[in-house]
Amino acid sequence: MRGGGALRVLWSMPVAIGISLHIFVIMMECGATQAGLDKKRILQTAVVFVSVQLGMQSLGIAATWLVERVFQIHLLSRFYKYTTFAILAGIGCHRIRDALRADSLPEERHPRLSLWQCVRISARTGGEALAAGMSLYYYCSPWSGICIVCLAFFAALAGFSYGYLNGVTRRRFLCTADGCLMAALAVSIVL
Repeated sequence: MRGGGALRVLWSMPVAIGISLHIFVIMMECGATQAGLDKKRILQTAVVFVSVQLGMQSLGIAATWLVERVFQIHLLSRFYKYTTFAILAGIGCHRIRDALRADSLPEERHPRLSLWQCVRISARTGGEALAAGMSLYYYCSPWSGICIVCLAFFAALAGFSYGYLNGVTRRRFLCTADGCLMAALAVSIVL
């Protein structure tokens, strides 16, 4: 997968869609429990969420670059191939498990999220972004990273808005689709 840029961008598109589906579901669940929000607050929440996710992914890419370039450890490409497989397969299994669990979201609305609470929710899910950033260093181009960030921002904005206006719907379908997509990507790495 270290080859041409077009192939790497093509491979990273399903990864971007999978990450965006996950962000959409999380933000939909957050938005469904909020009360008294305006458009500005919804936009702020999406920006904070995506900024933390981007920071975690950038930290993963920087750590990988540091190990490879500064410490001159070039044998990591095989390790990262299997790490990417394990991460994507783990995310896929986790999403499918989420689809099978019973919905237990509260019915009542709560006061709006503070920006600090949004940062905490994003950081909790950002561990995957950190690990994905480390692994995707070998598989993505800069254009892929831009695509992932743009899709993540729109997914956060759309998910929070949709959840706020409509509540949580089609969660099982979204989690199942995301899980199957990530599992298929994991298998494509090994083959």
